[in-house]
Formats: sequence, structure tokens, C-alpha cells
Amino acid sequence: MNELCIRCNKPTPYDQSTPITLRRYYIEGSGQLCEKCYFTLYPVAGPLGIPLGGGLDEKAGTGKEERNRPLVPEKNDDYSKIPIDLGSVQQ
Repeated sequence: MNELCIRCNKPTPYDQSTPITLRRYYIEGSGQLCEKCYFTLYPVAGPLGIPLGGGLDEKAGTGKEERNRPLVPEKNDDYSKIPIDLGSVQQ
């Protein structure tokens, strides 16, 4: 016998003996949902207006500037505002 959706009570494609690790739309602690009820309760975020493979828009930069930045500090890096707790330094 197929498992029923806990929200709309319609049959789902899963038998009651199917392990939950092999099911889609199963909510642990609640039970099995059908696909429609799952996406009603847990909507997928819509498109963000970012083209596929894109990133930030032209005005904000591409983000490559940060990725290509060297891992060593530069002369202009300002570390004066980083708090340092000298009490935790062991001598």
C-alpha cells in the first residue's frame, strides 16, 4: 500500500516499506508529503536575476579581484584595527 501525503491525504509513489533515505519529499518527524504539498510548504527560491554562470554585475565588479589577491599581506593593508588579546599569549 502506498504511503499517503500527511497534508492532502493523497497517495504518494512510495510504499510504506520504502526506507526514508530512498524517498523524496519525506520530512523527518512529520512524514511523507506529495510533491505538490512539499513545494507549497517549502517553496524554492525564484531566479535572482543573475545569469547562469554569472556573478556580480559590472558595477560591483566580477569578484575576480579578490580571488587573484595574493595571500601575503601588502604594504597598504591596515591591520591596526584588529583587536589583539595579549592576555592569552603564553610566554
